[in-house]
Amino acid sequence: IKSWTSKSKFHVHRKTPLLPLLAAEKSYTFNINATADHSVAMQVRIEFLDISGTVIEEANFSELSGEFVYPAKATSYQLALLNNHHQQIYFYYLTISETELLEKFEPQIELEQGIICFKQRAEMKENRIVIAKKSKTVNYFALNDFGNQYFVLTNLKTANVLIQMRYLYSILHQNLTKHSICRIERGISFETLDKSYHILPYALSIILPNAKLKNMDSIDEELNLPTIKLRISVNELAYHILEEFVSVSH
Repeated sequence: IKSWTSKSKFHVHRKTPLLPLLAAEKSYTFNINATADHSVAMQVRIEFLDISGTVIEEANFSELSGEFVYPAKATSYQLALLNNHHQQIYFYYLTISETELLEKFEPQIELEQGIICFKQRAEMKENRIVIAKKSKTVNYFALNDFGNQYFVLTNLKTANVLIQMRYLYSILHQNLTKHSICRIERGISFETLDKSYHILPYALSIILPNAKLKNMDSIDEELNLPTIKLRISVNELAYHILEEFVSVSH
């Protein structure tokens, strides 16, 4: 029905690979989020290829999730969703994760709102918030070794920062205490985002407990007109976000 590959001839097709590069002899878990017109399970096949493009190994799954080990001699792979007497299939997303990470983190995906959360299964007081640009096809998430981690993904066409902050807080507030630490940082292609997202880390740092900014420039301390306008914009956004937080809490 549909296939994805980790290898692409960009100079020919102008498309980047649709699957991430994987490490040899490491365990990975895939999950396909999709629904069909009847209950018979869809099937998945993963083929591993060598440098010449020859299939050297394959794995077949009768469910939409499974675990596999990437062969040492493989240089690329492709994953295919197979039909099983279905007339309609609704595909939402595919994830591939290191299996050991899933033992430590529980993913929570709010795709329509652009909020991707990885909650650490052990109780943690540290929270990491990353503001990044959403890709049309493939999004990569690099996790720290510990702490709950939240990725805010946006694009210029459909983004609404306040709606996203409502969903973020609905997940985040369960882990917030007076001892919590919130680290806020810029992610992939942050510099191409809309102005409201450029000032979002500063606004969040005002209202979240023990907030710390990472890889962000500090706001100029001089009282010139551009700095004053920037501080007003940050404070206004912080106020509106706080209104959303209070609404969620109620």
